[in-house]
Amino acid sequence: MGLKEESTQKPTGGQACLLKSLEGQGCPLNQLEGRPAVINFWASRCWPCHSEAPVLQRLFGLTGDQVQFQGVLFNNDPGSKVAIHCGNSQVPVTLLLDQKGTIVSPHLGEIDFRTMQGVLSSLGVKL
Repeated sequence: MGLKEESTQKPTGGQACLLKSLEGQGCPLNQLEGRPAVINFWASRCWPCHSEAPVLQRLFGLTGDQVQFQGVLFNNDPGSKVAIHCGNSQVPVTLLLDQKGTIVSPHLGEIDFRTMQGVLSSLGVKL
């Protein structure tokens, strides 16, 4: 995957790396700085991705505007280019970024509530 457990990598590309919402609104990766962020790479054909979706939804509801959540659909489309640019070629993968946009916890595979809670708490997020 290209990321280590204690990675200090930043997703690069800034303005050129654009995440798009299902509504078509864009979010350049450099706009994720300023508060912690969760970027989840998933695919519709991935059962662990479906299993972790309620965990991500629950955390989204609990954290309010303290954390930015972005989901990237991983298929043969521009979203996959963002995933590969971030060092990812598998799903599910969840990247937890600090306020500076640095990856503090890359997680390959289905993520659970307790793991996410621990990382977000270490970043000062109140649950």
